[in-house]
Amino acid sequence: MAGSFGNGEISDADLAAGLQGAIVKEDSKDSKVWEEYLENIMKKRGKEWIGLYNECRMLNG
Repeated sequence: MAGSFGNGEISDADLAAGLQGAIVKEDSKDSKVWEEYLENIMKKRGKEWIGLYNECRMLNG
């Protein structure tokens, strides 16, 4: 949405919100699996991914 209605740039927060909405549904298992992915995969991808990782962690709470 930010690409069309915002300033034209998609931020880490925008991408994190989209991922969270697509992956985590009402089942608490979804949240746990997403959290495990964040910690075991995304966190280890390096400094280019740290902004997205942080935004995803904040949303997953």
